[in-house]
Amino acid sequence: MSRDPYAQGLITFNPFVERKSVAGQIVTVLDGKLPSRGIELIHARSRVLQKHEIHELILSFEPDPAPGSKVDHIGYLGFFEVLEGE
Repeated sequence: MSRDPYAQGLITFNPFVERKSVAGQIVTVLDGKLPSRGIELIHARSRVLQKHEIHELILSFEPDPAPGSKVDHIGYLGFFEVLEGE
């Protein structure tokens, strides 16, 4: 995995000139919870979502989730398909 240029201090400016909204739809609804999932949150400052990609939606029940922290108590919401993206 590549090193984060933001965390390394290589990017000290806002590189985002313009952004486009993403549109999509829920393709699967899930109903599940885990008390000790152990997901490590990353510093995701930018992401590209392509048409027809599927992304899982997870809800955190932690009081103050933040990049760099670990999330244990989560709920699975569903899967989202990108209908309009980059």
